[in-house]
Amino acid sequence: MTEVFRRRETKYELNDAERDQLRSVVVRHLPLFEFRHGRPFTFISTVYFDTAAFDFFARARKFYDDSVKLRIKEYYYCPEMLSEPETYPFCYVEIKERIAGQVQKRRLKIHKKLVNSLLRREDVWDRIVSADPGIEFQDSTYDVYSYIAGFLAVHEVEPQGIINYRRIVFQENEHELRVTFDDQLQVFRAPTGLYNAVPSLTPANLGSPIKDIPKIIMEIKCRDGYPGWLDNALGTHYPQRISKFTTSIDFLRAHLEENGVSSRTAVGKGGNGVEPSHPPRSRLSGRSASPRRGVETRTSGEVDLDS
Repeated sequence: MTEVFRRRETKYELNDAERDQLRSVVVRHLPLFEFRHGRPFTFISTVYFDTAAFDFFARARKFYDDSVKLRIKEYYYCPEMLSEPETYPFCYVEIKERIAGQVQKRRLKIHKKLVNSLLRREDVWDRIVSADPGIEFQDSTYDVYSYIAGFLAVHEVEPQGIINYRRIVFQENEHELRVTFDDQLQVFRAPTGLYNAVPSLTPANLGSPIKDIPKIIMEIKCRDGYPGWLDNALGTHYPQRISKFTTSIDFLRAHLEENGVSSRTAVGKGGNGVEPSHPPRSRLSGRSASPRRGVETRTSGEVDLDS
């Protein structure tokens, strides 16, 4: 599956009681969405990439609403009756950009065995098609692949931190309104070689986490502002500038410094094996806007490149 999303995204940090109260409202208006029947919770491992100097991280910290990130997302399940997680051979490479609060994301489905070849800047299009027949006939698939390949050709990046969490999703139409609740957040250091080293990025394969994050994060993604029932349910809750990307890199850098390793030189030793030599050439404008709820969606005129 290859997709391009353009929508507004806001996040809220909740405690257990607040989560339960809001979920009781959401479930009356939006159906629980299960990617697989009988699997209400999806587990996600997200690998974040950056330059050796952490240029994307620095940009995201300075301009929350004008930033770009490259990541890989792997989805799996942990049913209670199974001793081992249910994992799959595919993952998703994503380029996500936030411009003045508007999120735009390009996502490419790719077989795990091709990830390192893509990161080494090899042309893997024919192998992507061979591994997933029919993908070439999906709208914009090749355009998204070409954009990601072009991005990697310009930006010399390495896998840095990984954040793993559990998610439950409520939606009717993903492109119109989507509400998710994330918990069990953990930060890991990216293994050298990614899928050349481990078959899946599950906690069992990643080792001890750098950090456990005792937070519950609710995300609301919408195109045309909040419906009245949701706006009323939020009451005095207001959006917060929460970023899994910057949070995971913050903990990763602190971990490296505590262990006497320079975060500028020692993190990017896996992935594509390319030594970073220059910072990314960002096309972002430098605008900054606070996320608000119930606002009209705006899409930039040019879509170059979401959390």
